[in-house]
Amino acid sequence: MHKKNRIKRFIGITAVAGVMAFAGTAYTNANTFATTPKAGAGSEAITGYAVSDVHYDLNATDPQNIDSIDFTLDGKPASTATIQYRLADGSAWSADCAHVNAVDPGTTATVTSCTAPAGSTVAGTTNLTVVVAD
Repeated sequence: MHKKNRIKRFIGITAVAGVMAFAGTAYTNANTFATTPKAGAGSEAITGYAVSDVHYDLNATDPQNIDSIDFTLDGKPASTATIQYRLADGSAWSADCAHVNAVDPGTTATVTSCTAPAGSTVAGTTNLTVVVAD
């Protein structure tokens, strides 16, 4: 009788192991991964532009009003950069300044004819803020 019990026990253990192996394989086969998973981190210093040679283009009919401004940056922004300004804290921002010309390639660039927000006046100009985002 011992021999029959050992055979039954062996068959039972083998059957349980087979079921577990099959179940494990079924779950594993359902997972897929990219051929080359990637992970990483990095940082880069951010510097601003120096703004110089600011010129306010006054309205020809009423010189109290500002039509646009011109200024120079100490580098050439990317062609897709956003360049805007405002003439006082809390005032409206200009539209995107589109006229950027390289003066000395890679060293300086001029921003010209950048239209002022509606209602811009000389008297209301208290703090020029320029934003350049490459």
